[in-house]
Amino acid sequence: MGFAAMVSGIAAKEGEDDKEIKYREVVSRTVPRPTFIPLALEIGETWGDRAMDFFREAVRRKGGSQSEQAAFLGYWMRRFSVRFAAGVATVMMRRWARFSGRSYAAGELEFGSFYAETGVAPGTAPPPGRLAARVG
Repeated sequence: MGFAAMVSGIAAKEGEDDKEIKYREVVSRTVPRPTFIPLALEIGETWGDRAMDFFREAVRRKGGSQSEQAAFLGYWMRRFSVRFAAGVATVMMRRWARFSGRSYAAGELEFGSFYAETGVAPGTAPPPGRLAARVG
């Protein structure tokens, strides 16, 4: 198991660093130069430090009591986390459709068909070679 899988925040930090490198040239050529905030989120809702700094500053500027700010931050962090998780699920299902030779219309992707077609139980990894035979 890799270090990033064992220590919370490592993968988010790596994600932020990768995005900084990936978009550095585009950001540097843009006039006026924008503030670039890389959003990186780990499974389990661990956000990268730069994203958290950005969100905390936005909440601070909004104002309110400390408990109101904490509630507001928690609410929006959960909303973003759910949307990112939904996006990851959509990407996974589209890739499964592509690899299985299926073409699903928007909204027709569902995990039930993935589990039924692969024999993989929810929350488990497929047996070695199980999906490779379908893809290849």
